[in-house]
Amino acid sequence: MCRIAGMFMLAGLWMTLVNICWADDLASLRRGTYFQEAEDDMPPLQARPAAALAPVSRPASTEAPPAPAEMPPAPVEQVNPAPAAVAPAIDPAADPVYGNLLMEQHAYVTRFDPLPPCPDCFLGRYGLHLYLDGGINMVQPIFEGGSAAYRLSRPATGGSPALFQTHNFDNDLAFTPRIEFGIEHDSGWGFRMEWWHFDQDTATLPTALGDATHKTTISSIPFAGILGLTSPSAASLQYGVFHDRLDFASRVQLDRWDWELFKELHCGPWTLIGSTGLRYVHLVEQYTATRFNAGTGRLGQATVTLTQDSDVIDAGHNFSGLGPTWALDVYRRLGCTGLTLYGTLRTSVLFGDEREHAFQRTILTGRIVPPVGRTQTLNTNKLFGLTTADDDDVLPVEELEFGIEWARQRGPVLFFVRAGFLAQLWVDAGSNTNLTSNLGFVGLALTAGVAF
Repeated sequence: MCRIAGMFMLAGLWMTLVNICWADDLASLRRGTYFQEAEDDMPPLQARPAAALAPVSRPASTEAPPAPAEMPPAPVEQVNPAPAAVAPAIDPAADPVYGNLLMEQHAYVTRFDPLPPCPDCFLGRYGLHLYLDGGINMVQPIFEGGSAAYRLSRPATGGSPALFQTHNFDNDLAFTPRIEFGIEHDSGWGFRMEWWHFDQDTATLPTALGDATHKTTISSIPFAGILGLTSPSAASLQYGVFHDRLDFASRVQLDRWDWELFKELHCGPWTLIGSTGLRYVHLVEQYTATRFNAGTGRLGQATVTLTQDSDVIDAGHNFSGLGPTWALDVYRRLGCTGLTLYGTLRTSVLFGDEREHAFQRTILTGRIVPPVGRTQTLNTNKLFGLTTADDDDVLPVEELEFGIEWARQRGPVLFFVRAGFLAQLWVDAGSNTNLTSNLGFVGLALTAGVAF
């Protein structure tokens, strides 16, 4: 119900902004400062020329006029008009109405108004415009409840209390690519496509336990279908070989594709873009843990040589889904500075399949050499795990981005750059060790592009 209410709120916000634009247009008409986009290329306003005609002088005559029947036709005299008086340039500061028109006309040559026509171009003949932009999203993944790496435990001994801790992975900023391509008609209708790729690997190496009693243990995060690893292992305790090397790692990989139809509206310095379309997502969250031990120990009087005492765990889950997406982009020009404030709200609902897996391989190889008798060989290789079938799942996604844009036009080509803050919430996307927690992304978006 909350997700449905959120969709209605987004639609209500769209209608509210459209009403604000209509109200802004009406207020502009009342102020006499509104002029249409079709007048973008009109020449600067000039005062109407004042034509001054020179007076005509006629010579005086002393003869009586002839009778009406004998009166000759009056001669036609050529009159040369005086040169037209051209009005001087109007000072915008002295004429507020004209100054406002100049400001409006300059402001319209910005990021979102129709670009100058290109009749010699193939697309220009059909009133079409292309734009292409790309950039980097510097984002940090945030997992609800953290992304667990390993557990450390120690029983209570003497005056020391028992210890039980869960250590999480430390996920830093990741630099991820983003590309968008679009085509738009002069009517404001268009189509756009966007791709975003996120891929981050994080690892942590536990420090040496420093416990001579070997009662402090480090263990992997539990998964269904596997035993998990523990350091020191059973073989380490049995043969007295304590040379464990541990490594815990996680990986988050995300590919997102959006295909949308959009409509662009202008009202004064405001530009609104509403869009709807489809989104496809492939999300992978992986957890790996390894332990390796080797060395020489003893079993009674026998010498034990371990060539490999190891565990390897590979677990995680992935999601692939397709669903509708809606977005509202709002832009506000800042006078004649070439700067524009922007904000984007987006919501998506993805329907797809989710698969979980967990595998573990345990290997123990070596030999036991007694003082007398036959050498015993150790050779154990076990593989066990679990893979679940595809389960239907629904993944809602909420996104927010806002920032500032700078644009500069050179002939029929417009260049622009953007910088903004972004935040995303992937509901129930999980983590590498938890299937039901929320996943978030927070960071900065840097974009550069061209339109023509």
